[in-house]
Amino acid sequence: MRSDSFLTRHLHDAGEGYFEHMLFALKIGFRLILGGIGTIVHAIFPFLCVCTGSNAIFGLHDEVMKRRKECEERRTRGNA
Repeated sequence: MRSDSFLTRHLHDAGEGYFEHMLFALKIGFRLILGGIGTIVHAIFPFLCVCTGSNAIFGLHDEVMKRRKECEERRTRGNA
């Protein structure tokens, strides 16, 4: 398979292998689902899961931005 195929371009740009990227994406996806469920529970019962949605958003944002910075640094080193 060519290294610039649509199947591998994103992995190459991120500087990650398939399984590394898959595990990270699954982790983020499940955290989004759990945060969403907590937010739905909060919508129905406002006294429950008071900070679940905002904590999920803030935590995910921090983690994704850190990961993005690491990927950009790897790309920069790879092009140098």
